[in-house]
This record gives sequence, structure tokens and C-alpha cells, in this order.
Amino acid sequence: MHRRMTVAALMAAAALICFVYLRIEVPMAFGLTGKVYFGYTFILIGALLTGRWYGALAGAVGLTMADLLAGYITSALPTFLSFAVLGYLAGAGADWWRARYGETKWMALTVSAVAFTIFAVVEPLIRSTFKYFVLGYPFPMAVGSAGNVFIASLLCAPATFILLAVLYPAVRRALPELTQALIRDRSKMQKSAAATTRI
Repeated sequence: MHRRMTVAALMAAAALICFVYLRIEVPMAFGLTGKVYFGYTFILIGALLTGRWYGALAGAVGLTMADLLAGYITSALPTFLSFAVLGYLAGAGADWWRARYGETKWMALTVSAVAFTIFAVVEPLIRSTFKYFVLGYPFPMAVGSAGNVFIASLLCAPATFILLAVLYPAVRRALPELTQALIRDRSKMQKSAAATTRI
């Protein structure tokens, strides 16, 4: 558990740093801006290594703290929910893949692509719903902001997956004992959960 918590915390911190120092503000419709940044990669790596719950925690905490530090107070709750979804999906997908096929060459990119695609649809819905019902945005602006968020996600996708393709194998090569221990921990937990379900 301590290993997973440590890795999740490191990935959350890396995502935060990317948002605070490396984000690009892109002007979009309704006078709003889209935020293009590269923290997605670290959330995905954390989730792939630590599983669904720690992956959700890394995503939610890392990017929520980034919003708060950058002054985007009203974005914090939607950010928490959206990135918890991304981390959970990537972690759950990695668990499912490894249980059936093992740690294959294309696991990280395939699982991350599916998780990111679902996230790219869910995040605009969460943010536009929050803006309309909580912040009181006019409906056209709330819907328009959803489109902005979706476009920003698409702009982030190429760099996210290029970095993932480079960094995930690099982390596994640099820390082979740690990453294998993390994966073994996840496998043991899955087997234990499956046995409990059968009982």
C-alpha cells in the first residue's frame, strides 16, 4: 500500500507541476480559454502502475491542487471529479488487461487511449453541468464551454500519448523492482477479490 501511495503522490505532484508551469492558455469561444497541458501523462502512468483507486486519487488530488494554486477556485470541484474518472478508468483498465493478457507491449497505450477517450466526453459534461447549475452560466455559454473543454482535450492528446509511449517504458526500465512489485501487488489484490466474490 505504501508503495502505491508513494507513486500516486509523485505522479500527482508531477501533474501539478506541469499544470502550474507548463500549461498553455488557448483563447476559445465565449471569451473563455482552454488549458493545454501535459499532466495527463503522469496521471495515466500513476494509474497504470497503482490501480484504479490510487489512480483516481492521483488524478483528483494532483489537478485539483493545481487549480487551487493557479487561482481557478471555481474549477476545483469539476476538476476533482473529472480527473478521478480518468485515473479510475486507466487503473481499472490496466487491471483488466493484465488479468487477461499480462503486461504486454501495447497495454499502456491501449488502456490509456480508451480511458482518455471516455474522459474527453465525461469531462465536458461535468464542467458544463457545474457551470450551468452551480455557477449560473447561461445555457448557451455552458454548452459552449463543454465544446471548449473537448477541443482542449483533443489538443492535449498527441503530446499526452507521445510522452506516455516514452515515459512509461522508461519508468519501468529505471525502476524495474518497484514497478514489478506494484504490478504483483495489484495481481494479488485482484485474486483475493475474485476469491472473496466466489465465496
